[in-house]
Amino acid sequence: MNIMDKFKAIQTADTFSQMTTGDKLQATLAVIIYGMVITFAALLILWFMTSLMSYIVTALEKSGGKVKKEDLEKIKAGQPSENRTDQSMNQSGEENEKRLVAVITAAIAASLETSSDQIVVTKIKRISDPTPTWGVAGRQDVMHSRR
Repeated sequence: MNIMDKFKAIQTADTFSQMTTGDKLQATLAVIIYGMVITFAALLILWFMTSLMSYIVTALEKSGGKVKKEDLEKIKAGQPSENRTDQSMNQSGEENEKRLVAVITAAIAASLETSSDQIVVTKIKRISDPTPTWGVAGRQDVMHSRR
């Protein structure tokens, strides 16, 4: 009679205490092996599902997705796309700079509790932040948790 049959045969609450030491070891090994097999099967299913999703996304991109692979690579590399002219890029850069000045002016005015008409921003100098990425992420988590 194997260990599973013994568990089926003994239907009391003290099943484990009625077993011999050898049966206990056999039951422990069976639980370990079943757990490992189930875990391995679940990981294989997850791997298969992620591979399938990757295949589907790749097929959609090739079959006529709106984003071309070359454009995606250019975006990742930080290069501008070909359909924008230098003039439009300069205009959007100037527009972004004006917006940045307006936002900084408004922030300074709010912190000083005064009108933004009384503040003149003459120079904005970007400084590099020596904080590592994990430190920045931690600060953002703290700020988002205060909402």
